[in-house]
Amino acid sequence: MVFPKRSTLRRKVKERFEELQLHLKKRLQQFSSKMSFTIDGWTSVAGRSYYGVTIHYIDNEWKYRSVVLDFIPSRGRHTGEDIATIFHECLLEYDIIDKIQGVTVDNATANTKFMHELDKQLPHIDSDNQHFRCFAHILNLGVQDLLKTLALHCESDNKGQEQQYEDNEDETEEDEEYAPNIADSRTAITKLRSISSKIKRSEILKRKFQSACEAAGVLSNLNAILDYPTRWNSTYDMIGFG
Repeated sequence: MVFPKRSTLRRKVKERFEELQLHLKKRLQQFSSKMSFTIDGWTSVAGRSYYGVTIHYIDNEWKYRSVVLDFIPSRGRHTGEDIATIFHECLLEYDIIDKIQGVTVDNATANTKFMHELDKQLPHIDSDNQHFRCFAHILNLGVQDLLKTLALHCESDNKGQEQQYEDNEDETEEDEEYAPNIADSRTAITKLRSISSKIKRSEILKRKFQSACEAAGVLSNLNAILDYPTRWNSTYDMIGFG
């Protein structure tokens, strides 16, 4: 088998992308319905920032469609102006600037500024009524606050270190009745977090862990799960893994 050269592979990937992009442009022009958008930012391990733009609509056969419209490198910081410019150019690229039903983003301050900036760039946009906040993000914020109250939350950098807790001087007798159970859960979760962190950060421990799982007859989910405050349901998944 002869593998193609890098330049050949790059050219073929670009040609295929342009072919599919043209097909998507034509398809979007066929639909009379309005379209909703979701936008989110992401930073790679290498420190490069990107925005993902997804479009959601009902086609002429009344079927719900959801398509990744673009994956765009950031030109600087995650500012509202930066996001608005990138999104505006994406709309122009696909000629769907008049089809916006609404835009869903998370609750970052930059996204509120983004909608106000988009309001300036596109007069027909109503940033108050066409700006939708991601419910999953709001729900996760509430869960993280609850975990902090119980001293069960994970640090944002999550280095696997056990966290320090302070006693609540405002505890009532009723609170004290349940305190042992909370303390036990707290200890179990922080220990599990520490173990998961150590396994994920060490290739030697990872191989030993996988070998132990195979010896015990566990042949699936051989990778340790570590929770992160920005990853919805990750603490629950980590407990399930444990």
